[in-house]
Amino acid sequence: MSNSPKYTNYQISEEVRRRQREERERRRRERAAQRAAEAERRRRERLQRRYQALQAQVSQIHQELSKFASSPAGSHVEAELTQLKDRLQRIAGQLQAEEKVLANAEKELDRSYRELRQVIAAGEAAYEAKMLQQHDAALLELKYQLRETWTSSYQYNPEGLQRLSEMIREVEEALSKRTLTEVQQHLKEAQQYFQRHRQLVEERQAEWLQRHQQAEAALAQLQEEIVGLLADPLAQRWETVAVQKLAQEADQLHRLIENGQFDLLLARTQQLRPKVKEILQRAEQRQEAQDQEDYLTKSILAAVQACGFQVDEIAVGPDGQKTIRTSRPQTDQRVTLQIPKQGGIYWYVNGFPMETVLGSQGQPARVCDEAVTQIEAIQEQLAQWGIETSELTWPGKDPNLPRKGQTQTRPRCQQTKTRHRSQK
Repeated sequence: MSNSPKYTNYQISEEVRRRQREERERRRRERAAQRAAEAERRRRERLQRRYQALQAQVSQIHQELSKFASSPAGSHVEAELTQLKDRLQRIAGQLQAEEKVLANAEKELDRSYRELRQVIAAGEAAYEAKMLQQHDAALLELKYQLRETWTSSYQYNPEGLQRLSEMIREVEEALSKRTLTEVQQHLKEAQQYFQRHRQLVEERQAEWLQRHQQAEAALAQLQEEIVGLLADPLAQRWETVAVQKLAQEADQLHRLIENGQFDLLLARTQQLRPKVKEILQRAEQRQEAQDQEDYLTKSILAAVQACGFQVDEIAVGPDGQKTIRTSRPQTDQRVTLQIPKQGGIYWYVNGFPMETVLGSQGQPARVCDEAVTQIEAIQEQLAQWGIETSELTWPGKDPNLPRKGQTQTRPRCQQTKTRHRSQK
């Protein structure tokens, strides 16, 4: 037998694999429960922030309403202000940190605020009407209403805003001429056009708000899933870089919402969400491989120690190859095992007697039957741990050469503990 490394394959038994799968499933359920709990906590925090924001919004609208009610213009719309005040009190009393309640409250507050602006505009127009003629007051009311919707009009219907501004100038020119029929005609056209314009702006604004909420919800869902990854121990152990990169990509999506690029954001979230599952799958696969490698190492340590060897060193190379160096106390016998990431087990022996014999074809051959017999004894111990190894082989092995070890008593090894008792 030469000094070249010996090689054996190994295979973990189905019983060991079954228990490993059951353990991985248990841990997977635990991690899933952790992710779900973290997502639920974030959801409730988000609802609490919305609840607090709505409380502040109710307070702000109420302050604005009270301020206007105490002004001279407020006396002209007392009934409307009272109705809005009652509605605000009802909304405040029904606020709860629940999704549906908050959604309904947001709609009610948005409607109440828009009505308040309309009421304020009407009140101010009525106040000014005392000092202006009827047509002047009507035009002023239209200007106030247009001023209140100026920002939204410019954003959602700039062409209509430009046309309405031209129609107001036509009314002003008619007023300067004091031509009643012309004033009535232009004013009526401007008022009717403003109603259509305002309805169109509100529809487009509602559509924009809906798309904005959809985009925020999609981004929130993605971020909640990423939070789950950050809380998952396997993802943090094996896919830290991938999780951090995904979190950074999600954070960069906020600018799309700020820029109103909702469709692009939805497309990006659809691209990124599958990566969460891919990261989890890769982490589980790598953990599974690590579990099998750890079990193989533990089994080897138990086997060599049962056969009277002590473990001198366990080293892991840059490529992940593990080297286990063992020796028999008070002898020169050494057995070194190398376990690549992919493949079988390489055996290196030293200190065992070697002989030169005639091969089956009459050629001289170097053999070390005692080392082979010792390795086979270790292999038998590995079998008790569910590690099935193939026949020992090496380059240039003569399959027809009889071995003294075949008629000699195999080295006795201590009986290991009950199979797989300490597998967990």
